[in-house]
Formats: sequence, C-alpha cells, structure tokens
Amino acid sequence: MAPIHFHGADANAPVIAYLGAEEPLDGVFPSSHRYCGKSIPFGSREEALKNASTLGYFNSAQAITDYAEILLYIKQKYNASHSPVIVIGGSYAGMLAPWFRLKYPHVALGALASSAPILYFDDITPQNGYYSIVTREASETCYETIMKSWAEIEKVASKPDAQYNQPPKYPVNMLCGGIDGEALGSDNDILSKIFAGAVATKGNKSCYVNPPINESETTVGFRWQDIKLILQRFAGNIIFSNGLRDPYSSGGVLEDALESVVAIHTANGRANQDSDPDWLVIQRKAEVEIIEGWISKYYADLKAKLKSRRPAGHRGMTNEDCGASMYKLINLLL
Repeated sequence: MAPIHFHGADANAPVIAYLGAEEPLDGVFPSSHRYCGKSIPFGSREEALKNASTLGYFNSAQAITDYAEILLYIKQKYNASHSPVIVIGGSYAGMLAPWFRLKYPHVALGALASSAPILYFDDITPQNGYYSIVTREASETCYETIMKSWAEIEKVASKPDAQYNQPPKYPVNMLCGGIDGEALGSDNDILSKIFAGAVATKGNKSCYVNPPINESETTVGFRWQDIKLILQRFAGNIIFSNGLRDPYSSGGVLEDALESVVAIHTANGRANQDSDPDWLVIQRKAEVEIIEGWISKYYADLKAKLKSRRPAGHRGMTNEDCGASMYKLINLLL
C-alpha cells in the first residue's frame, strides 16, 4: 500500500509510522496490525493462537522487529533512504514506540508515546495506580461508596466496567453523579446508590448483564505482550504524552528523563477527535514543535553531508511544510 500523505522521496519528506496496538486498525486506516484483523500469520486465526510456538511471535519484541523490517522495506521501495521516520503509538502501541526508538535508533529518528504505562514493569510504580485513578478522579464520596459496595456486589454477582472517562459524555462522572445524587436516609442502602449510578449511565433497565466476552486475539495476546526494557542512557528523541485523568498515566513517564526524552502532560485526560478541547490542541502543538526540532536538526546534518553531491535546484522540505503536515497527521492518528 502506498504511504498516506507522503510528500515524496525527492524532498526527503518525513515518514510518520503509526504503530498498531492490540486491535485491528481497520477502523482507522485500510490496514491491520500484526495478529489482529486481517493480519494473521500461519494461515488462520486458529493456527496463530493455538499454542506457545505460534503465540511466541505475538510478543512485543517480535512486534517491533516486524515494524523495523516493514519500515526499511518501505524506505527502500519508495527510494526514501534519507527520509526520517517518527514512530507514534498510544496505550500498548505507546509502549512499542519508545521501545522501537531504543532498539532501532538507526530506523526511527524519534518516538511519540501517548498513554504509555511503561513503568508498570519491574514494580517501578504501584500496580494499583490504574484503579486508584479510575475510582477517585471523578468523586471521593463516590469512591467511598463503591468501596463499601464490594461485598454487596459479590452477593448479587454484579461487576462494574468503567475504563475510560471519555469526553464529551464523561461516563464516570455520570456514574458518580447518579451515586452521589441518590437521596437516601441510610448509608447502609449501598445497592440503591449503585443502582442509581447504573441508571445514570445505562438507563433504567430490568437487567444489567454484560454480554459474553469472546476469546479473541486481543484477550489472548495481552498475556504475551510483556517486555522488560527501561529508558537507558543512550535514549533520545522520545516524547511521553499523558493526561492525568487517564488511568494509564499512573504507569507513565511524567518527568523529563533527559533533555531529549521529555514528558508532556495535562491535568485532563482522554478525548476524541469530534470534540478536541483546547488543552488537547495545545498539547499536540507542543508535541509537533518538539518533533519539528528533531527533524530540523536531522535535515541540517543531512544537508551538510550531502551538500557537495546535491544537484542544483533541488528543494527539500521546509520547516513550514514539515510542521503543517506533522500537525495534520498527529491530529489524525491520536
């Protein structure tokens, strides 16, 4: 498949590589992530997931190796040997991006890692950080009520399922608003408060039963997608982007590690493209400016190297070309 929005090898245009995560990419681009969607090795999904030998290729180390092979192939196919590559990913793919930059610095000039909980490994951060943010960020009294409810919930075999407090609806706020707004005379009537929260988010129904979860490449694959890599002294040109309302930020890098390994975060969290708030626009612009700096330095070094061999009249990409294209792509991808 031809690169999307590629300005051409003659201009040494940058290549923005959006790394797939643990689900198909069919809804984002007409392509798929390895092992997911249509990208299934060994001929079929059943063969690919059936045992340890075939599942072994589903791990994160193999994933970034595959990406390296693909990117080198694309650069060769389109005569783009001097085009800098920036890898971008979110969540699991957000971890793949900096790992890729660390392992293949000759392939990727830089990495943008969004919502990447890479510090969950080796007990660097508390393992309950994700759940602490999920339960406390909307309302402390809601958190206390839910803490009291576990014993009651177990009796009736109910289970909550709230991962993202995603705008514009903010479902966790809706849930906690229902719980906090229920006027009850006794704190012992916990289930009534929980039911009020369910009504606030799901409507008044006679039954709230989660649909059965099919065993998929996502659920199977996550068991194999662990890798013990940390930021090392040779790291550089990596952005860790987080929103503090995002539960995964509890395992994310929130402080600059080096001058060129930077952390950008906001007190807010996840958003979607239909209603990007001002804070997200500002955060993306800051990311683009940093990436522009990486690419500008790369072009300066490349120009010095190729100056004596460059034909008269050749025009590479300008900073303005690069910045405009970069901002459009990051808005599209994240």
